[in-house]
Amino acid sequence: MEFLLKAEDLKISFKQGETEFSAVKGISFFIRPGQIYSLVGETGSGKTVTALSLCGLLGGDSRVQGRILFDTGKGVVNVLERNNFLNLRGRYINYIFQDPLSSLDPLMRVGCQIAEGLLWHKKIPAKSAFDQAKQKLREVLIDDVERVFFSFPHQLSGGQAQRVMIAQALALESKLLIADEPTSSLDVTVEMEIIRLLKRLSQRKNLAILFITHDLTLVKYLSGRAGVLQGGRIIEEFSARDIFSAGHKPYTQKLIDSCMIL
Repeated sequence: MEFLLKAEDLKISFKQGETEFSAVKGISFFIRPGQIYSLVGETGSGKTVTALSLCGLLGGDSRVQGRILFDTGKGVVNVLERNNFLNLRGRYINYIFQDPLSSLDPLMRVGCQIAEGLLWHKKIPAKSAFDQAKQKLREVLIDDVERVFFSFPHQLSGGQAQRVMIAQALALESKLLIADEPTSSLDVTVEMEIIRLLKRLSQRKNLAILFITHDLTLVKYLSGRAGVLQGGRIIEEFSARDIFSAGHKPYTQKLIDSCMIL
């Protein structure tokens, strides 16, 4: 397959009164099945806005132009046409945020939240949905599956909550996982556990991952390809294994230097 997702000349702008502000200025990139692609940049560079646009999560004041193509396995669809977001989000594309607790329903046990997606998208019996939900919790290396399954979100640690979000994506057998700074609220030890988990799942499940970050050290560990965003434009693209080699543009080198200091 040539690509799973491809963005072509993607432009994103926002209305502020009578003024239109351009946040993303004609970027192009692609992700193949099982590949990890990282979008790297400082706050305000356009990386999160880009990620949100891929599954229709931008606000009503936004305008998205260009093409976002997604290969479902049954044909290639332009995500921007005919509200295809609704058909792709959840079933084919899943999004995990910086703070997983903001995405989980605080009044519903987490096991039921995972099973709910299975009931809605796959139309399977409740018992099968619960069994599959527990299995997905095991796959994301949750230690005490029964306790976590019956817990409410506030009873989980940050790392456990992030694993639950990943389990939801696995339950629906999504082809693409968009991980938006998924470790920024976690301590260093848990951060690396989540990074190792994402890399392992990508390799074993042929899961494509779009990883959003400002930390090139994490990109180096995940491997794959990376695009550096500055001011809404991809200014450089390279293999992750070449991150700390010489010859990068000044902005990329600045990001590298900040990682070295940390």
